Amino acid sequence: MLNLERATERSCPLPPLISTLAALHFLATGTHHIVTAGLHGISRSSVSRAIKQFTDSVCLHLNDFVFFPNIENVQRTVQKQFYNIAGAY
Repeated sequence: MLNLERATERSCPLPPLISTLAALHFLATGTHHIVTAGLHGISRSSVSRAIKQFTDSVCLHLNDFVFFPNIENVQRTVQKQFYNIAGAY
């Protein structure tokens, strides 16, 4: 679903698995790019590109997996629950 292969004008592009792992490591820990780069044996610029590519790819499919409730229904439900507890709005 996530297309993480990217064309490059160099001979050795970053494999999608390493790109994904680097992006997830950065997002999970919030460390500096240099720390993530050292852990995965890639450059800081590769980490930066991996994070951008991964987050852009995830954002394209965000609406397929993240749903928010109808806010008006939630508000009415909370008001009713409050009324049941406190006896007033």
